[in-house]
Amino acid sequence: MPFPGGLTAGLAFLPTWLQEEQNDAATFDALLRSWVRASGWKTAGLAWPLGSPKLVLVAHPDSVETRMQPPTEWHDVGNSLTDAQSTVVWQVPQSSGRLYTLFQPPGRSAGLLWVERESEPWKDEDRVYLRLSARLIERSQALGARIGPSIDPERLQQRLADASIIAGRMAHDFDNILTGIIGFADLTLPLIAANPQPANYVQEIAKVGQATG
Repeated sequence: MPFPGGLTAGLAFLPTWLQEEQNDAATFDALLRSWVRASGWKTAGLAWPLGSPKLVLVAHPDSVETRMQPPTEWHDVGNSLTDAQSTVVWQVPQSSGRLYTLFQPPGRSAGLLWVERESEPWKDEDRVYLRLSARLIERSQALGARIGPSIDPERLQQRLADASIIAGRMAHDFDNILTGIIGFADLTLPLIAANPQPANYVQEIAKVGQATG
């Protein structure tokens, strides 16, 4: 059997990823641990997003740890998978190696999902099972909570357009204020020309206003 607990146990667990009430980060970690146990893995991990991971998790049957860096083979595996290989095995001493696949939450960048076990060689059914798992995990509400909210591209574009309009209006209003400051400084200067110190102050005001504008 590919999994010490049985392939049936691993498959039976998969629908749990899609339960709607599973929608927070702590729940995702618990699901990851349970998936490791049900599938019979030694460890499982994910790193997201591909290229520059912000989240790296490694799960054991009874714990989940957050790491600063993904496995050292991260970039090599990522390049292989984006070249159309659906799974990649990376050899690791004293284990069967890490079996990798991609996952991509809706509207998000892709990440890497991997599993590792003691020594039994990886088979075709293992690869199919991992790919199926990735398709369900990437649609899990708990994963969305773990990696943070997504922003709809159209909504983001509208926000940027609104911000641009507001920034333009603020710049226009600021220019009007500066024009007034510079103008009144120029009008004041001849009135105090006989007094050098105030005249210097007014000149500095005019210079700063012109430089800022």
